[in-house]
Amino acid sequence: MLSKKYSRPKKSLWPAVSFVGGIFLIYFLGSLVLSSLAGPVGLAARPAWWIGQGLFAGSQSLIDFFRDRNHLAADNRRLSADRERLLAQLALKNQISAENNYLRELFGRFETDQRPIAGEVIFLPNFVPDQILTVDLGLNNLVRPIKVGDWAVAAGGSVIIGRVVSVDAWSSKIKLLSAEKNLPVMIGDNRLAGIAVGAGAGNFTIVLPRDASVKVGDSVVASTFDSLLLGVVRHLEREGDEPNQTLLVKVPLNLWQLKWLEIYEPKI
Repeated sequence: MLSKKYSRPKKSLWPAVSFVGGIFLIYFLGSLVLSSLAGPVGLAARPAWWIGQGLFAGSQSLIDFFRDRNHLAADNRRLSADRERLLAQLALKNQISAENNYLRELFGRFETDQRPIAGEVIFLPNFVPDQILTVDLGLNNLVRPIKVGDWAVAAGGSVIIGRVVSVDAWSSKIKLLSAEKNLPVMIGDNRLAGIAVGAGAGNFTIVLPRDASVKVGDSVVASTFDSLLLGVVRHLEREGDEPNQTLLVKVPLNLWQLKWLEIYEPKI
């Protein structure tokens, strides 16, 4: 009996090939479509992007403008306050200067047309033992020589420092008032009379009744030196039930840093 061979039917590959081909076709066609649309879409989106960037930059500039404006306003207010304060101080200084000039002329202490002789301080020795300053003013280097007894003044002619005690050919020596004793003075706005005792190096002591109205910061003027400023009250000492108080007074300048002194001839 003859036997027949059975053969399976072959499957077709066309569906798979068609599917893969469709995928590749969609991919390439999609890329072409997207790339063709990318240019117009990008061009259309650029104005919106520019506008957004411009609005952001504008808002930042506006914020910076108001912040800087506030800072400038605060600086202007501070400068205006400083200007008003300085103008007030200048007015007070001018008033005091005018009053001092009037009083000096009234009491005849200085010649109204006298010009001081400015001298450079060339030697600052130890103030404690001798209380002497040396200036570069002498008999051979001045048209109008200075003489013993002339006053040495600092701070634009407002603070009395000492008086000339010797004049040499090229220099002169000035003894500090803080080396002297029993200087008549007036203290504070109430013009309390007192006696200042030199303690050296620009320091003085004054003894007043305990109930005398004085305070730290009061000015002390030298009565016999045209009421020029001698010093400022730095400290008050009151001990227990003592009937008196002691004022510690100091010249309102650093004597170690003096560069120039003005020499006046007092009118006797």
